[in-house]
Amino acid sequence: MLREFLDGILAEIDSESLTDAEYDTVPEDLPEEYTKPVYEALKTVVQEREGVSGQLKRLKAFFIAKGTDLVGAAARDPMSQIFFGSPLE
Repeated sequence: MLREFLDGILAEIDSESLTDAEYDTVPEDLPEEYTKPVYEALKTVVQEREGVSGQLKRLKAFFIAKGTDLVGAAARDPMSQIFFGSPLE
């Protein structure tokens, strides 16, 4: 089952299992293989969870160790935490 496969990968990098809401964001047609689309799906989940623990780097290293070609895949997508504000009333 796909969810068990993904949860197994997350366990390998010392991350929590997928919540129901997180699993609902994962494409249903993902193969149970160590592919770039699987990496990207899990990267999105892990990136939404945290900011500094290093799980994203562990996730990328795990997939590389499994022989997945991740050329051009960043360990972290750039995110801005700048708030431009709103009008004062």
